[in-house]
Amino acid sequence: MAELNTWQLEKVENKLKQVGLGHAVLEGELLDHLCCAIEQSLVSGLSFENAMTQAFAAFGEDEMKNLDVETISITNQNSLVMKKMLISLAAGMILVFVTVMSLSADPPSIAPLSGNWKISSGFGMRIHPFLKENRMHSGIDLPGKIGTPVLATGSGVVEQVEYSPETYGYHVKIRHDDHFQTLYAQMTENIEVKVGQKVEIGTIIGHVGNSGKSTAPHLHYEVLKDGVHVDPENYMGL
Repeated sequence: MAELNTWQLEKVENKLKQVGLGHAVLEGELLDHLCCAIEQSLVSGLSFENAMTQAFAAFGEDEMKNLDVETISITNQNSLVMKKMLISLAAGMILVFVTVMSLSADPPSIAPLSGNWKISSGFGMRIHPFLKENRMHSGIDLPGKIGTPVLATGSGVVEQVEYSPETYGYHVKIRHDDHFQTLYAQMTENIEVKVGQKVEIGTIIGHVGNSGKSTAPHLHYEVLKDGVHVDPENYMGL
């Protein structure tokens, strides 16, 4: 699991202090759980800022304050029964957080290229580079050097490895679950996976190329939800 660096930890601490909790021990416990949640999100491909925002939103500022009031009350009463109640409250809060995170973690969730990348052509209507007329672009194009590794953007099973000279060139399609599929096109012939193979998020499945209907080396990347093309930028952890 990715560990937060000193700067990131300070950012989380400062944000938690802004909530204004009055019980230091509880604040320390919450900090620990928040950091763990953020680290898990970083592994899935979210940026640090997005992971921190998601973690604080899932825990909820009001819920933190309510738990703080309960904690101070329990501390003042110094009752074993009340201490057990505090543990139950904290456990319940963490369970809710885990549930929310699991529901919101729709695959895919990272960019198909690592490092610095840019989008040269976005999702939606555009002037087709060959037909020179307005056409729907069902994915996004990410330029790159030939041979740059292409990554699976979520875990799943490879359901298609094909070559289409007039369209996608060398391409791979992955089914992630009952709802999501991703397609990676215009790659080189050096495909790294086979149909039926299980892949994990971040697995190298191929390499940036210039095959098929392509004007320059790039990766054409698509996301389908329930069989309908959607904007991949919404599923890249940006």
